[in-house]
Amino acid sequence: MVKFSSEAIENSLPLLATRYSKKFGVTIRIQGSTAYTNGSTITIPRMDLNDVNKARFTYAYLAHEAAHIKYTNMEFWKERKVKEKTEFETSILNVLEDARVERIISSRYIGVFENLQFLRDYKVDWHNFIQAIKRGEIEENDLLLSYMIEYLAVHCQGFFSETDKYDFLRECLNINYAPEVFSKMNLLLNQVKDCKGIEAAYEISRKIYTLIAKEKEKRKEKDNQQIEENEQTESKKESDDNDFIPSCPGYNFSEKIEGFSSVKNSSSRDDFGALGTQEVQPGRDLTSECREYFKLRTILRKKVKTWCEFQRNSSSQRGRYLNILKAQNIRFGESKVFYSKGEEVDYSTSIHLLVDCSDSMMTSDNGDKSRAELASLSALNLALALDGIDGVKLMVSFFSGYCGEVDSCLDYNERVKKKVCYFDQRPRGSTPLAQAIFHAISKVQEVNCNRNMIILITDGMADSSINAKNAISICDKSGIEVYGIGIHSNFLVSFLDVDKFRVIEDTNELPKVCSKIVAGLFEVSKSDLLSLQ
Repeated sequence: MVKFSSEAIENSLPLLATRYSKKFGVTIRIQGSTAYTNGSTITIPRMDLNDVNKARFTYAYLAHEAAHIKYTNMEFWKERKVKEKTEFETSILNVLEDARVERIISSRYIGVFENLQFLRDYKVDWHNFIQAIKRGEIEENDLLLSYMIEYLAVHCQGFFSETDKYDFLRECLNINYAPEVFSKMNLLLNQVKDCKGIEAAYEISRKIYTLIAKEKEKRKEKDNQQIEENEQTESKKESDDNDFIPSCPGYNFSEKIEGFSSVKNSSSRDDFGALGTQEVQPGRDLTSECREYFKLRTILRKKVKTWCEFQRNSSSQRGRYLNILKAQNIRFGESKVFYSKGEEVDYSTSIHLLVDCSDSMMTSDNGDKSRAELASLSALNLALALDGIDGVKLMVSFFSGYCGEVDSCLDYNERVKKKVCYFDQRPRGSTPLAQAIFHAISKVQEVNCNRNMIILITDGMADSSINAKNAISICDKSGIEVYGIGIHSNFLVSFLDVDKFRVIEDTNELPKVCSKIVAGLFEVSKSDLLSLQ
């Protein structure tokens, strides 16, 4: 069983983003220098996660935005945002809804609570915020929102370490607000944890806004300096109508994420796009075209089955009672010499075929079939040969960067006969090789096999050489074997060892070469077989 090193995982944003994408059921896109959510997709910038703090902050941001996608009625939110008269009203609803959805997602997914708690403990931000308050740089509305954030963190989400923070903020606001105002506000805030949706949170936000507005109105009536007060009121209205950005730590996540971006050190070619996979669209039934490779499949299947049996039989067998009659035949190769076997160590292998179907695969190389057609036939031929072998988990994916980065054709728990027409893929898009490899790595974590292999079939340069090299490096650290077959291209030669890479000049030989290469990965020597006897 392959165990990933902590370094390989912590430093790989694509792997973690893929995991979170599957975990939360959302689409995560890695590109550009900004962080935002459009209601269906979370976009984060490219960044280096060597810093553990950056990594945890990123995970918390993904969880926070995923919570909104899963549990917030985005249509209602957009409608309210347009109709509200001031940004302050919208911000109150945003604070309440943040606390509500974070409470839900923290209770349903392990590890989310701890990462969100980390946001609240971001000491550098909190220290800067306190200094800004002391210098008088924080507006009253900012303080009110910050108080709500910290109060909800304790009483709605269970972040009890925030108690001192909201006590401090209350002291700052005591000058302008009577204790009974806080009592009424707290009663309303306590209702957030019982809200079933954003609609209920909106009703509470309206009551809080009305409460604050009335208190401000009372202060106006008591003010004896009417002229100065009118100027301040106009100024306050202007600030309410402008974009409102609270300064409280843990509130404006996206700006912090953008601060971690490494875009300045790379180009747009290094974007990862939308991580995750979609199922390929079916095409023609290629069964008849694959019949000419029947002999290749037979040879390959026999070799793989022999290798798998060897791996299983090489584990020692122990039993309670010896079968004397069978024991006499040990010298003739009899290995089952007990009436009852003890527990055997299971041995399994995963093979993931990654097939390039970019636009360049449309080339026919003066033959009857295009590169894409021959690559599809090669993948199908291998899949048919390995299908149903005990101990082998086979997966096939095509990568093109068209709509999605990677398209899944065959999963490890599916039979090939039901998926034959899905192997017929037309050339399209680009060559997101790195994304395909990261997808394969994430599948390795699912299949939980002793040996794991990735076989690449491509005819050109990857969209990002840097990302492809990084992905293969993670495979090396994780014990995943990577093999490459280049069609008129030696792009992978700088990433793979010489014995793990092969360039094909005659495209028509691709199915035959693929079968031979895979067969070579399952060689069992005669001496190994004799050692079991």
